[in-house]
Amino acid sequence: MWEVDQATADGYLVADNRLGELSHADLERRRELLVDFREAFGDGDFSALGFTLPEVEKLLKEAEAIEIREIETKPVADTFWITVRGPLASQAYALQRLQELMAELPDVSVELGTVRDAAVA
Repeated sequence: MWEVDQATADGYLVADNRLGELSHADLERRRELLVDFREAFGDGDFSALGFTLPEVEKLLKEAEAIEIREIETKPVADTFWITVRGPLASQAYALQRLQELMAELPDVSVELGTVRDAAVA
């Protein structure tokens, strides 16, 4: 038994629900864990895991039926670009910082340029 006040219990309930919303099912890993549980404890009580024996049998059967196929892919040759706008007074510093940050990516170049503001012209 877990003896905490109601506010703490409610907090854990909300957190548990949120974790479920943010998670995704790793079906292969779940299958492995269910198999391990079955090997350790037999076909006993899966309710501690939130499953009934028929649900576990169905999940294991579905997992065995999953077909994994490799598909051929080609290298992606697309390029990207990023626009950075700011006051001209910050240009040199911004360029320096970008060059420093991109130094670890040798196939990415940082170019300098200016454009006259259309509203000024």
